[in-house]
Amino acid sequence: MKGWYYRIILMALVTILVGLSCKRSQMKHDILQLWHGTNVALEQRVVIVQELVSAGARMSQVEDILGPPTRIELWHGPAENRASSPRRTRVYTEEERFIYEFEDGSFVCLCFSITGAPLNLRERPLTRFFVGRTNDIRFAPVLGSENQ
Repeated sequence: MKGWYYRIILMALVTILVGLSCKRSQMKHDILQLWHGTNVALEQRVVIVQELVSAGARMSQVEDILGPPTRIELWHGPAENRASSPRRTRVYTEEERFIYEFEDGSFVCLCFSITGAPLNLRERPLTRFFVGRTNDIRFAPVLGSENQ
């Protein structure tokens, strides 16, 4: 009699876990639909990136989740937010950037560390991301900014 009791509990747990897995999969699908949508505010895109990608995620993971970027840049130069510091103490950065551009002129830029990164280029870690508009000279740091 006890064997049937455990089987019923086990089947109920499996059913619940499968249901939760399907629900989470559907939520991720809905979020990705928004990411690729045309009439999505920049603020919503920030929330989407924060939901789907975390600091330290690898380039290959980000590309698998968000899709291929519109363009890729290699950046070597002064780090943003530090342009007002004296020239001798200016901090430089080396990073690879995935830039996702959208029809409304907005963009999301994800930055991956080159310095100290593994030899496999697709394994570079995400260090920060920022957003902005292509006709706007300002940018809004979101993740990994030292001025927050």
